[in-house]
Amino acid sequence: MRIKNHKIVLAILLILTIITFFVSLFVLISWIPSAAEQLYGEPDQTIDRSQRILLSTQLLVNRKQLFSPIKLDNDPQTFLIESGESAWSVANRLEELKIIPDARSLVNYWLYKGQDRLVQSGVYLIQSNSTPYSIAKKVVNNTPEKIQFAFLPGWRKEEIENLLITSNIFPEKVKIEGIENASLNSCFPSELGNLSTIEGFLYPGEYQIPNEYSPEEILCIFSEKFFESLPANYGEIVKANGLSTYEAVILASIIQKEVILDEEVSIIAGVFLNRLNAEMPLQSDPTVQYAIAGDSTPSVWWKSPLNASDLLIDSPFNTYLFKGLPPAPICNPNLNSLNAVAFPERTDFLYFRAACDGTGSHIFSETYQQHRDAACN
Repeated sequence: MRIKNHKIVLAILLILTIITFFVSLFVLISWIPSAAEQLYGEPDQTIDRSQRILLSTQLLVNRKQLFSPIKLDNDPQTFLIESGESAWSVANRLEELKIIPDARSLVNYWLYKGQDRLVQSGVYLIQSNSTPYSIAKKVVNNTPEKIQFAFLPGWRKEEIENLLITSNIFPEKVKIEGIENASLNSCFPSELGNLSTIEGFLYPGEYQIPNEYSPEEILCIFSEKFFESLPANYGEIVKANGLSTYEAVILASIIQKEVILDEEVSIIAGVFLNRLNAEMPLQSDPTVQYAIAGDSTPSVWWKSPLNASDLLIDSPFNTYLFKGLPPAPICNPNLNSLNAVAFPERTDFLYFRAACDGTGSHIFSETYQQHRDAACN
């Protein structure tokens, strides 16, 4: 009887083992690839079945890493992919910069899609709340006849120039200043007249630029995007605030470098307009930083902190020494700063300074004594 029962148990175990085997085989051969395809789309047709099963399994295991939003210390930030750089190199650098949590997951996705050799050189804009999955798709360019390029609000033209040269979009010896001297006035509306610089009109953001475009054409694309982004009646709106369009761009460029929190941009615009109306010097550190960098060839374009001697630099951009606006923009502002000049928050504030809590916020004051009292101990 015991022997019979033992045989029955063994038979049941054998049946269960066979069932488990076939279920596992079904999961491997059918369910895992199907589940991966639902998440990531169709795989590359050139990968064989075993590769597809392996990559599908790894992608499913790591799906949380690929689809979880990222958080960046500096948001947004640019990321340069060099010409000829491998997928592994790109993924490893993204991990080293703590933009993504795991390089292997990114490469596995590119291998699954057959895109590991399609990672496109260029300059990409990466923002918080992006996912590694969205980044993986972003840097694969399906239009290789175009160059991917991006730059941030608040960059001055030399910073943009350096990135254009570094990413091989500009020839090494080409300088924006030289292009300006050759005249870029055709890029600007006639009502602005002949401008001495394109600074302030290089609209920040992401671009796809045809490979064959000349440096002059590329700069015109940036400036054309600037004017396309402005409200049609922008000149009339800022005129009501006592500014020409060019003066509004100058002021917006200063605001761009002062603001850290977007919610404060219109308040800061109001403070600067109050100071202009009261014929007080703007006393903006970024204008001095611009003057210092423009007076030499530093590797850091925005010196911080400034010292007492910096504030004495004899430059029309030094708004501690000279009242009114500087003669030209100090950087390239975004639409948020430009709109703040058009629609400032009306207050009696004449001063602002950084709060002491490290949040990037400011304390606003109506009197100089209040301003002094708000200083950090």
